[in-house]
Amino acid sequence: MLYLFGPKVDGVLLASIPSLPSFNHSIPVPVFHGDGSGIIMTLYRVPNLKSNNLDTYLISPTSPHLTHLSTRSLLPPSLSSSKYRGDTLLLSPSTPSHPIPHTIWTTTRGGKEDVRGWVSVFELGEDGDFVVKNTGIRTSTGTGSALKGDRVEKKEEDEEDEEEEEEEYGVERYETPTSGGKAHAIDLYPKELVGVNRTGDEGSGGEGGEGKGEGAVWILLTDDSDHASLGPGTETESSDSERNKGGRGQGRGGVRVLEWDGWGKGGVREVVGWPKAKAKTKGDSDSDSGDQELEGEEEEEGKERMMGGSHAVWLD
Repeated sequence: MLYLFGPKVDGVLLASIPSLPSFNHSIPVPVFHGDGSGIIMTLYRVPNLKSNNLDTYLISPTSPHLTHLSTRSLLPPSLSSSKYRGDTLLLSPSTPSHPIPHTIWTTTRGGKEDVRGWVSVFELGEDGDFVVKNTGIRTSTGTGSALKGDRVEKKEEDEEDEEEEEEEYGVERYETPTSGGKAHAIDLYPKELVGVNRTGDEGSGGEGGEGKGEGAVWILLTDDSDHASLGPGTETESSDSERNKGGRGQGRGGVRVLEWDGWGKGGVREVVGWPKAKAKTKGDSDSDSGDQELEGEEEEEGKERMMGGSHAVWLD
């Protein structure tokens, strides 16, 4: 159930939305305006984990108090939602240049270790709802730390293509290196408050710096996957028998630092991860058994392990 209470009328229940047959376990994030109206962003998670949607509801001080506005998918249109588990959502932090949130971030995890998770950022309009169409399509999809595609111009083709493009307008996506395990929590920190651009050079703060666009943020992402510390491609590089035993090596969860420099600036990229990904594991066929120094480094590195990933993470 999603409930709305009126703080000005002694907490009286103003409205409620019953759980639909395939939609419950909602996570509401309200965005209020001065007149008492606003928007609720709701990420739905269901018992059978077959839904990966983000819904918006209009909040009104008068009846009807809650009105459904729109729905966006946490996944690219070509993927089956039944293979993923909707996880977290977070509005962009307020800044001097953007006191009202103008983007919302979501994460979803793979249902199995060999299915990678996704991080998505959606554009919000001045009314707080999704931006769904304009003169172009802000849509790009990245895999791992390398993103393919920037801003794509809208095509005037048949109606079916236009419907799919409209669905993917105002969103950029990033495919994580692993499934995320049981936790892909995120936190955001605006780059304009740090005063640095993506190259690490100190700047004067604010917007317009080199490599930094409107709404640029640092992103902290937890990764509960047992393969997080083994590096991208672990699943595809491991044999079937090794994968059934939990994958190669003694991997554990980790934390990743990502960055996003705004729309059309190359998408989401990984900056660094902890523990450091291991390129080789003792016992791999391509490892040099005589390289004692490499083995020593791996043993030392193996002491740094994160046992699982939290659903709560903060940037300060």
